[in-house]
Amino acid sequence: MQHVSEKGNVLWFILIAVALLAALTMILSRSGSTVDQSGDFERLQIEASRLLRYSRSIEEAVKNMQLRGVSENDISFENSVITGYDHSPAQPDHHKVFNV
Repeated sequence: MQHVSEKGNVLWFILIAVALLAALTMILSRSGSTVDQSGDFERLQIEASRLLRYSRSIEEAVKNMQLRGVSENDISFENSVITGYDHSPAQPDHHKVFNV
């Protein structure tokens, strides 16, 4: 009674069983956390829309300055929040993007 043709078949069945158990475990663990993930997703979506709106407002300010004849080299991003940025040479207030 030789079983020459059955060498290694058990190993394949064990590997397939382990892979199926891993897939089942992953599916079950992901389905339990969808409520938390959807809340995070909505919060991140709101933050992303705020960031895009803010960047569009800066873009509009730069475009308006260019329409008024301010050169790209003369546009200043100097502001009171971030220190250490100085436009050289100093620009008048109507050349500053963050000037009210």
